[in-house]
Amino acid sequence: MRLLQAVQSSDKNACATPEGWTPGHDVIVPPPKTAEAADKRPSEGYKTVDWYYSTKSL
Repeated sequence: MRLLQAVQSSDKNACATPEGWTPGHDVIVPPPKTAEAADKRPSEGYKTVDWYYSTKSL
């Protein structure tokens, strides 16, 4: 059941779900396409580890 929910969430929200993901946990979002987009991520609610790796809550 968890695998089905992960695949459906990835498809619906254009994101990736990490191994062991369950609903309510953060998902991985694609990297930004520009430096400006990377700079805006923290103010848009993303949890940014590095410019190319960000997560968010659904």
